[in-house]
Amino acid sequence: DNGDDVEGSDGAEGSGDDNDDDDMEEDGSDVENDEDDEEKDVVDESLQEGCTLFIRNLSFDSDEDGLFEHFKAFGKLRYCRIVYDPQTGKSRGTAFVCFWKPADAAKCLEDAQKAQALSEKLGSVPSSMLPDQRNKSVLLQEASNSLDSSSQFTLDGRVLSIAKAVDRNTAHDLATEGLQKRKSKDNRSVYLLKEGIVFPDTPAAALMAPTDLEHHVKEYGVRKNQIYKNPNLYMSKTRLTIHNIPRTVDDAALRSAAVSAVGKFKQEVKDKVRQPLSADEMAEGWDKRPHVSQAKIVRSTDRVDVASGKARSKGYGFIEFTTHAHALACLRYLNFRNTAQAFSKHAVDDDEPEEGAGKSAHKISRRSVRVMFAIENAQVIKKRELRSTLAARHRAGKANGDDAAVPAKPTQRGGNARGKPSKGGAADKARAARMKSFGGQSSRRDGKGKPSKGKAGSVKDGQTKRAGKKY
Repeated sequence: DNGDDVEGSDGAEGSGDDNDDDDMEEDGSDVENDEDDEEKDVVDESLQEGCTLFIRNLSFDSDEDGLFEHFKAFGKLRYCRIVYDPQTGKSRGTAFVCFWKPADAAKCLEDAQKAQALSEKLGSVPSSMLPDQRNKSVLLQEASNSLDSSSQFTLDGRVLSIAKAVDRNTAHDLATEGLQKRKSKDNRSVYLLKEGIVFPDTPAAALMAPTDLEHHVKEYGVRKNQIYKNPNLYMSKTRLTIHNIPRTVDDAALRSAAVSAVGKFKQEVKDKVRQPLSADEMAEGWDKRPHVSQAKIVRSTDRVDVASGKARSKGYGFIEFTTHAHALACLRYLNFRNTAQAFSKHAVDDDEPEEGAGKSAHKISRRSVRVMFAIENAQVIKKRELRSTLAARHRAGKANGDDAAVPAKPTQRGGNARGKPSKGGAADKARAARMKSFGGQSSRRDGKGKPSKGKAGSVKDGQTKRAGKKY
């Protein structure tokens, strides 16, 4: 499905601006503001009468005229409205279709449910079987009927999913329930990709320069493609990546700024400046004390900061909290802040332009602090944890003086841990003991690979003495 219950609730609100007149249906024009109340009453009445249907799995290329022409075969229509995303301005893949008569809506819904049930019952039928009707198979007849029924609800190559529309309150409850189900099934927390993203045609987009907004949306698209193409990648719920950090900020200052951001977030919520976290978000550690387990500035390996004498900062780093709720609060407070607000006295950057000296007139610029949830690789994390476990076991073995606690590498016969021949090791002593038990016989082998039976220093049959040498 392209749509969900959230889209349904938004569409129910937007459908209140539709006119019931036939002329308004044909040209698709909007109603005047003084008729809003009257039209909302009409929509609420149509919902109670069961005249409105909610359409899912609609093609993004479908338009309202084509939708109207498709469903008018089931009865006279009041309107057809596609739900558009207010952030992107694109179709959400859902729509509302309102009939004049409840009986027509009920008949359309009943036929759609029968077609869906028949398709699920038969499953996928090979296309080569469908045209051949000579054996009059019951299965083929049902498959043909299913194909005919599905074609009635296929628009622009997509099989539509149809359900009865609900009122705004019910749609909100269903949306909340559906969001929780999707989050519970989302093992990679992909929904966190949109956290802190500014989309076009939103109030926050007006605070950014067009070029900065384009760069911001392009960055989101790159991260989205990256995580969807690689199943090993997932969104960390506690680790943040932060960009545009002043070069004078070190790890300690970054840690202090992260903890301070959570406290300032709580103060703004108390002052009713911003919205608090939701109940589900607070359930993930909001009652605990904020704790940063890692604050790291990524530094260059070949450049040195003249002032500090340390490796020069690359301007970005990572912050990891022990709870998701505190990481979310830190992101929402620091994201798009200027460096002075984010890092207080630590934000001393010589490259920061002064007022009127090339400084951006927009509130959000490319120099603003940018915070996102970090993308992690499951395989890298697993290897890191394994190395950490082996290192802890090695340290514990050294502290206890127990060599068995330290895993040894496999060695060759008669060799040491590095694979080199041992000098007087256990293997050599064992070999000497075996030779002594054989009465001093040589452990050499003859040409056939069998142990020689002669004493050490004797000459085997078929062998000759070399000149000047003894065997």
